[in-house]
Formats: sequence, C-alpha cells, structure tokens
Amino acid sequence: MTRLIKLIVILFLRLYKLVISNYLRTILGNGCRYDKSCSEFAIEAISEKGLVKGVKLSLKRFFSCQPFSNRYYANLSDIK
Repeated sequence: MTRLIKLIVILFLRLYKLVISNYLRTILGNGCRYDKSCSEFAIEAISEKGLVKGVKLSLKRFFSCQPFSNRYYANLSDIK
C-alpha cells in the first residue's frame, strides 16, 4: 500500500513538473535558486528515502527557497 502511495505521489510530481511548472516558467521566467528544481528534488528524496522522510526533506528544502533563508539545500546529501 505504501509503495502504491509513493508511486502516486511521484506521478503527481512528474505531472506537476511537466504541466504546471513549465507553464509557470513560461509566464514568470526561471526564478529557482537551485539547479535541481524542488519537484526533481522531491522525486529523488521520495525514491531514495521513502515516502515519509522524502516528503519531510522536500518540504524542508521547499521552505528554504525564499530570500530571507540563510540555508541552502542544493542536494539531498546537504539535508541531514
């Protein structure tokens, strides 16, 4: 069951990246401060660390992506 949920979450992230993210990038330009987008990072984190820990790591990185953050999580190995 957990594996099915994990696959559904990864599928949703890939669809988001393909449809919504590309559309927003066309309108707003590329404003991402990371080389690997948050959706790519989330897919990697969930695949390698499992659903719960992967989502937690992805949210931690997502909330660090703002001008007032002094943290920089470029790779999965940067987050403890």
